[in-house]
Amino acid sequence: MNGSLITEDLIGSLERRFGKSSQPGRARVLVFGSSITCSLNYSKLLNGHKFFFAVPHDILDASKRFPETDHGEFVLLTCGSAERTL
Repeated sequence: MNGSLITEDLIGSLERRFGKSSQPGRARVLVFGSSITCSLNYSKLLNGHKFFFAVPHDILDASKRFPETDHGEFVLLTCGSAERTL
């Protein structure tokens, strides 16, 4: 399965649990209802034993403010499938 389909599957699952998503900026950072803000990052298995993730600068920048949510901000690392997300 390709990465964008897996990410869309994860977004659908998060929307069912936390509410409709919105994108407050350009990076792959989404806000789900009033519950959580997430940076969604996908990697397939590389060379049979590792994953590589590039986290958007916006999520790492302490001066960048996202909308307040009940549970705060998270970075989600999807390792090849929506079911394998840290």
